Amino acid sequence: MLLGLAMLAGMNHAAAQGTAFTYQGQLTDGTSPANGSYDFRFRLATDPLGNIYAGQPFLTNGVPVTHGQFVTTIDFGGLFTGSNYWLEVDVRTNGGPSYTSLLPLQAITPTAYAIFANTASNLLGTLPATRLTGAVPLANLPAAVLTNNETGVTLGNVTIGGNLNVPANATLTSGGNSFLAGLNVDPNNLNVGNVNANSLTFGTSSGEGLASKRSGANAYDLELWTDFHNRMTVSQNGNVGIGTANPAASLLEVNGDVRIDANRLLLEAGGGTGNGLVYASSGLNFVPTGAGTFLFGYNGGALGTADPNAVALAWDWHGNVWASNNITISAALNIDQVNGNVGTVAANALTFGQNSGEGIGSKRSGADSFDLEFYTAFNNRMTIANNGNVGINTTTATEALEINGTSRIDDNDMYLRTGTDCNHGLGYRAQVGSTSIDGPLLYGWSGGALGTTGGQGVALRWDDTGSVNVSGTLATAGNLAINGALTVPGAGVGTHTTAFIQMTTSANLEAHGFGPASRIDNPICNGNPNAILIAIFNFSASTSGYFSDPVAVQYWSGYWYIYDAPGNGLPAGYAFNVLVIVP
Repeated sequence: MLLGLAMLAGMNHAAAQGTAFTYQGQLTDGTSPANGSYDFRFRLATDPLGNIYAGQPFLTNGVPVTHGQFVTTIDFGGLFTGSNYWLEVDVRTNGGPSYTSLLPLQAITPTAYAIFANTASNLLGTLPATRLTGAVPLANLPAAVLTNNETGVTLGNVTIGGNLNVPANATLTSGGNSFLAGLNVDPNNLNVGNVNANSLTFGTSSGEGLASKRSGANAYDLELWTDFHNRMTVSQNGNVGIGTANPAASLLEVNGDVRIDANRLLLEAGGGTGNGLVYASSGLNFVPTGAGTFLFGYNGGALGTADPNAVALAWDWHGNVWASNNITISAALNIDQVNGNVGTVAANALTFGQNSGEGIGSKRSGADSFDLEFYTAFNNRMTIANNGNVGINTTTATEALEINGTSRIDDNDMYLRTGTDCNHGLGYRAQVGSTSIDGPLLYGWSGGALGTTGGQGVALRWDDTGSVNVSGTLATAGNLAINGALTVPGAGVGTHTTAFIQMTTSANLEAHGFGPASRIDNPICNGNPNAILIAIFNFSASTSGYFSDPVAVQYWSGYWYIYDAPGNGLPAGYAFNVLVIVP
């Protein structure tokens, strides 16, 4: 451990040896002179207490110390420009864990030659340009070097703390070019965004100029002023704002209108002109009406969203346009401005997919002009005629709705009245009340009717009491009234219908107590003793002449029989009309 360190030191500058100088000192350890190898750290402070340091520390290690005496070389670079400094010396044993600061700090005083060199008039030889810093008054420069009224002045890097006045007929050049190289109009960083002072201004109190904002909010912005107002800002992050001092996170932000007068805004680098925005009144392949704005790309283009990689709407050079989501149009959409569609989905139509054949076409010429047609697979499936008729699978509907093909209603109703009235129509029902029907039902509130040709004749009518009328006056409640003959289709000899012709043959004549009788073998009445049978002689179907005796019917052992009422028996060859009524 180093104890009670004290130091005596002197300082000499090595003449013409750059910025290094020799330092000699005496080091004691406690009350005895130090001996051994030590590491030294030297620092320059701008005050005697070492609150603020200048430059970087200079370290020199393994310095031999004999009987307290040591010599070393220190180099702080070009810090000695006339400012006052205090030297702090820190020491430790060679490779020790930490330094011990030696107090107090030592003031650095100039040597005799340094005092001589502090005066520019005593400069001997050529002064390198890199050694000339700070402001040099014009009065201290020879007239041949720089004067206020020179018409041609050549400058290198010059810092001007005040105004630089150049006559109107003079040229200020640097390297032969008409510009200022390294012109610093705010060396002390005093400008806070104002064109009044420490700025590059154009005229006295005119308010036009270029100001650098060196402190406060948004420091290091560059501002362009007119009439004492900041009109454009180049922020420190590279964003440019016009009409705003705080451009957002975009390369260019304009707070106000942007106008391009009859020229193109190109959106590609280099000399290409195939992508951009143009305002034109002619010269384009298609201008709707008068002048307009045209967004153009060489092969098409796209409209994006908040995600720059997402496409909301795109188009190609063929004229195809598609969107990635829904399109909402608040006004009419005219897709056939020149009335070119003649009833095809291939062109001038609203299509759903390229070459798919689905779409809506407007027939603007030819027969049935101004029809609206709906297509799938390039075939017209539905047409709304110009008179309002709708045709499905037909292009020439003659009614409000005409379907050329089968129409199907799946277990639902088709109502025949407007509004909310659902008591009149056609439906498919599995059950009505407690009655199972599993079929179609034609229903009306008070009943209904089946009509005939012309729409005014009634062939069959029914009411809400269950009465049914066929071409006549409505029967009493729950009955059937038939105005005309009752015809049973298919009735004939030996048929199993409700009405049929029973022919007596040797096969169906059976002997009973009342003589031979003809057994009726018909599933409609077999096994039903409650059936009602009416038998009448049929002269035209008989083959044995006229049977003059009265006949009757009787149920016996599961069958109905026709027999001769006097009991003489029936011979073969006679025919009888039979009507079976099942209660």
